[in-house]
Amino acid sequence: MLKTFLKRNPRSLQEQYILRLFYFASLIKQLARSSVAPSIRFRTSHLELFRKVLRLKRDRGVGLQGGFSLIEALVAISILLVAIAGPMTIAARGLQTAFYAREQVTGFSLAQEGVELVRAWRDGNALLGAPWLAGLPGVCTSNSHGCGIDARASGVVNCNVPNNCRLNYDEGDRGFYTHAAGAPTPFIRRIWIDPVSGPGGNEAEVVVEVSWESGFFASERNVTVRSRIFNQYDNI
Repeated sequence: MLKTFLKRNPRSLQEQYILRLFYFASLIKQLARSSVAPSIRFRTSHLELFRKVLRLKRDRGVGLQGGFSLIEALVAISILLVAIAGPMTIAARGLQTAFYAREQVTGFSLAQEGVELVRAWRDGNALLGAPWLAGLPGVCTSNSHGCGIDARASGVVNCNVPNNCRLNYDEGDRGFYTHAAGAPTPFIRRIWIDPVSGPGGNEAEVVVEVSWESGFFASERNVTVRSRIFNQYDNI
Protein backbone atom coordinates (compact mmCIF):
# COMPACT_ATOMS: atom_id res chain seq x y z
CA MET A 1 0.00 0.00 0.00
CA LEU A 2 2.79 2.37 0.80
CA LYS A 3 4.46 1.75 -2.56
CA THR A 4 1.15 2.33 -4.33
CA PHE A 5 0.61 5.53 -2.38
CA LEU A 6 4.08 6.79 -3.26
CA LYS A 7 3.59 5.97 -6.93
CA ARG A 8 0.30 7.86 -7.03
CA ASN A 9 1.64 10.74 -4.93
CA PRO A 10 5.26 11.42 -5.88
CA ARG A 11 7.29 12.80 -3.00
CA SER A 12 10.84 13.95 -2.47
CA LEU A 13 13.41 11.56 -1.10
CA GLN A 14 13.18 13.11 2.35
CA GLU A 15 9.39 12.82 2.40
CA GLN A 16 9.56 9.21 1.24
CA TYR A 17 12.09 8.42 3.93
CA ILE A 18 9.92 9.95 6.66
CA LEU A 19 6.78 8.21 5.38
CA ARG A 20 8.56 4.85 5.40
CA LEU A 21 9.73 5.46 8.95
CA PHE A 22 6.22 6.31 10.11
CA TYR A 23 4.79 3.34 8.28
CA PHE A 24 7.22 0.75 9.64
CA ALA A 25 6.97 2.18 13.14
CA SER A 26 3.22 1.73 13.00
CA LEU A 27 3.59 -1.82 11.73
CA ILE A 28 5.95 -2.72 14.55
CA LYS A 29 3.58 -1.22 17.09
CA GLN A 30 0.64 -3.17 15.67
CA LEU A 31 2.58 -6.42 15.55
CA ALA A 32 3.57 -5.96 19.17
CA ARG A 33 -0.12 -5.85 20.14
CA SER A 34 -1.25 -8.73 17.98
CA SER A 35 0.34 -11.68 16.27
CA VAL A 36 -1.93 -11.15 13.28
CA ALA A 37 -0.43 -9.31 10.34
CA PRO A 38 -1.80 -5.77 9.82
CA SER A 39 -4.90 -5.63 7.68
CA ILE A 40 -5.47 -3.61 4.59
CA ARG A 41 -7.82 -1.40 6.60
CA PHE A 42 -5.04 -0.74 9.12
CA ARG A 43 -2.61 0.21 6.37
CA THR A 44 -5.13 2.45 4.69
CA SER A 45 -5.93 4.29 7.93
CA HIS A 46 -2.28 5.05 8.55
CA LEU A 47 -1.77 6.25 5.01
CA GLU A 48 -4.66 8.61 5.54
CA LEU A 49 -2.93 9.85 8.67
CA PHE A 50 0.24 10.51 6.65
CA ARG A 51 -1.81 12.46 4.12
CA LYS A 52 -3.29 14.61 6.88
CA VAL A 53 0.14 15.30 8.37
CA LEU A 54 1.58 16.37 5.04
CA ARG A 55 -1.50 18.46 4.26
CA LEU A 56 -1.24 20.17 7.65
CA LYS A 57 2.43 20.99 7.04
CA ARG A 58 1.61 22.53 3.67
CA ASP A 59 -1.29 24.55 5.11
CA ARG A 60 0.98 25.97 7.77
CA GLY A 61 3.75 26.73 5.28
CA VAL A 62 6.10 24.19 6.85
CA GLY A 63 7.96 22.03 4.38
CA LEU A 64 10.19 19.10 4.92
CA GLN A 65 12.85 20.92 2.94
CA GLY A 66 12.87 24.30 4.74
CA GLY A 67 15.57 26.99 4.94
CA PHE A 68 18.17 27.57 7.64
CA SER A 69 17.02 27.98 11.20
CA LEU A 70 18.12 30.90 13.36
CA ILE A 71 20.56 28.73 15.31
CA GLU A 72 22.11 27.38 12.11
CA ALA A 73 22.51 30.91 10.79
CA LEU A 74 24.14 32.08 14.03
CA VAL A 75 26.54 29.13 14.02
CA ALA A 76 27.49 29.81 10.40
CA ILE A 77 28.06 33.50 11.13
CA SER A 78 30.18 32.64 14.18
CA ILE A 79 32.37 30.29 12.14
CA LEU A 80 32.75 32.95 9.45
CA LEU A 81 33.75 35.58 12.02
CA VAL A 82 36.34 33.27 13.55
CA ALA A 83 37.74 32.50 10.09
CA ILE A 84 38.04 36.23 9.31
CA ALA A 85 39.28 37.36 12.74
CA GLY A 86 42.36 35.11 12.66
CA PRO A 87 43.98 36.52 9.49
CA MET A 88 42.94 40.07 10.42
CA THR A 89 44.62 39.76 13.82
CA ILE A 90 47.80 38.41 12.22
CA ALA A 91 47.80 41.26 9.68
CA ALA A 92 47.28 43.88 12.40
CA ARG A 93 50.09 42.42 14.51
CA GLY A 94 52.36 42.43 11.45
CA LEU A 95 51.65 46.13 10.85
CA GLN A 96 52.35 46.93 14.50
CA THR A 97 55.67 45.09 14.34
CA ALA A 98 56.63 46.86 11.10
CA PHE A 99 55.89 50.32 12.54
CA TYR A 100 57.78 49.52 15.74
CA ALA A 101 60.77 48.29 13.72
CA ARG A 102 60.78 51.60 11.84
CA GLU A 103 60.67 53.54 15.13
CA GLN A 104 63.48 51.40 16.55
CA VAL A 105 65.72 51.99 13.52
CA THR A 106 65.08 55.75 13.73
CA GLY A 107 65.79 55.76 17.47
CA PHE A 108 69.08 53.90 17.03
CA SER A 109 70.17 56.27 14.25
CA LEU A 110 69.41 59.30 16.44
CA ALA A 111 71.38 57.77 19.32
CA GLN A 112 74.38 57.12 17.08
CA GLU A 113 74.07 60.69 15.78
CA GLY A 114 74.34 61.92 19.38
CA VAL A 115 77.73 60.23 19.72
CA GLU A 116 78.88 61.79 16.44
CA LEU A 117 77.77 65.24 17.65
CA VAL A 118 80.03 64.89 20.71
CA ARG A 119 82.93 63.90 18.46
CA ALA A 120 82.24 66.91 16.25
CA TRP A 121 82.27 69.12 19.38
CA ARG A 122 85.68 67.71 20.32
CA ASP A 123 87.03 68.33 16.80
CA GLY A 124 85.72 71.89 16.85
CA ASN A 125 87.53 72.58 20.12
CA ALA A 126 90.75 71.23 18.57
CA LEU A 127 90.44 73.72 15.69
CA LEU A 128 89.97 76.56 18.17
CA GLY A 129 92.86 75.44 20.34
CA ALA A 130 90.54 75.03 23.33
CA PRO A 131 90.38 72.12 25.79
CA TRP A 132 88.81 69.15 24.10
CA LEU A 133 85.62 69.12 26.24
CA ALA A 134 85.33 72.89 26.58
CA GLY A 135 81.81 74.27 26.37
CA LEU A 136 80.11 71.16 27.70
CA PRO A 137 78.50 72.19 31.00
CA GLY A 138 77.95 70.09 34.08
CA VAL A 139 74.43 69.22 32.98
CA CYS A 140 76.00 66.74 30.60
CA THR A 141 77.52 64.63 33.37
CA SER A 142 75.97 61.37 34.54
CA ASN A 143 74.70 62.80 37.85
CA SER A 144 72.26 65.07 36.05
CA HIS A 145 69.31 64.81 33.67
CA GLY A 146 71.60 64.91 30.65
CA CYS A 147 71.89 67.46 27.89
CA GLY A 148 70.97 67.90 24.26
CA ILE A 149 73.28 68.89 21.42
CA ASP A 150 71.77 70.23 18.24
CA ALA A 151 73.05 69.17 14.83
CA ARG A 152 72.48 72.64 13.35
CA ALA A 153 72.43 75.13 16.23
CA SER A 154 75.23 75.88 18.67
CA GLY A 155 74.86 75.53 22.41
CA VAL A 156 73.74 72.85 24.81
CA VAL A 157 70.19 72.20 26.01
CA ASN A 158 69.46 71.21 29.61
CA CYS A 159 67.21 68.11 29.78
CA ASN A 160 65.88 68.79 33.29
CA VAL A 161 62.53 69.17 31.53
CA PRO A 162 62.03 66.25 29.09
CA ASN A 163 60.39 68.38 26.41
CA ASN A 164 63.50 70.56 26.26
CA CYS A 165 65.33 67.68 24.62
CA ARG A 166 62.50 66.58 22.36
CA LEU A 167 63.63 66.39 18.76
CA ASN A 168 61.74 68.24 16.06
CA TYR A 169 61.87 67.25 12.44
CA ASP A 170 63.04 69.94 10.05
CA GLU A 171 61.13 69.35 6.85
CA GLY A 172 63.77 71.06 4.73
CA ASP A 173 65.91 69.51 2.05
CA ARG A 174 68.14 67.55 4.45
CA GLY A 175 65.52 66.57 7.02
CA PHE A 176 67.47 67.22 10.25
CA TYR A 177 66.24 66.29 13.71
CA THR A 178 66.91 69.38 15.85
CA HIS A 179 65.87 71.05 19.09
CA ALA A 180 64.85 74.12 17.11
CA ALA A 181 61.55 74.78 15.38
CA GLY A 182 60.05 71.99 13.35
CA ALA A 183 57.44 69.27 13.40
CA PRO A 184 57.39 67.61 16.86
CA THR A 185 58.40 63.96 16.97
CA PRO A 186 57.98 61.37 19.75
CA PHE A 187 61.77 61.08 20.18
CA ILE A 188 63.63 62.55 23.18
CA ARG A 189 67.44 62.40 23.16
CA ARG A 190 69.62 62.78 26.26
CA ILE A 191 73.42 62.82 26.23
CA TRP A 192 75.79 62.19 29.14
CA ILE A 193 79.56 62.77 28.96
CA ASP A 194 81.80 61.55 31.79
CA PRO A 195 85.61 61.77 31.80
CA VAL A 196 87.00 58.33 32.55
CA SER A 197 90.42 59.38 33.85
CA GLY A 198 89.36 62.50 35.77
CA PRO A 199 88.51 66.05 34.64
CA GLY A 200 91.87 66.60 32.98
CA GLY A 201 92.09 63.17 31.35
CA ASN A 202 92.13 62.28 27.70
CA GLU A 203 89.29 59.76 27.71
CA ALA A 204 85.56 60.11 28.26
CA GLU A 205 82.52 57.88 28.05
CA VAL A 206 79.55 59.07 26.04
CA VAL A 207 76.09 57.66 26.75
CA VAL A 208 73.20 58.60 24.50
CA GLU A 209 69.64 57.54 25.24
CA VAL A 210 66.74 58.02 22.85
CA SER A 211 63.27 57.35 24.24
CA TRP A 212 59.85 57.57 22.66
CA GLU A 213 56.24 56.66 23.31
CA SER A 214 55.22 53.86 21.00
CA GLY A 215 51.61 54.31 19.96
CA PHE A 216 51.16 50.62 19.13
CA PHE A 217 52.47 49.15 22.37
CA ALA A 218 51.27 51.95 24.69
CA SER A 219 54.58 52.06 26.56
CA GLU A 220 57.87 53.95 26.51
CA ARG A 221 60.64 52.46 24.41
CA ASN A 222 64.27 53.46 24.46
CA VAL A 223 67.60 52.81 22.77
CA THR A 224 70.94 53.40 24.50
CA VAL A 225 74.33 53.72 22.80
CA ARG A 226 77.64 53.84 24.70
CA SER A 227 80.98 54.86 23.24
CA ARG A 228 84.44 56.03 24.33
CA ILE A 229 86.05 59.14 22.86
CA PHE A 230 89.65 60.29 23.28
CA ASN A 231 91.55 63.53 23.17
CA GLN A 232 93.44 62.45 20.10
CA TYR A 233 94.69 66.00 19.37
CA ASP A 234 96.48 66.42 22.70
CA ASN A 235 99.99 66.00 21.30
CA ILE A 236 99.45 67.69 17.93
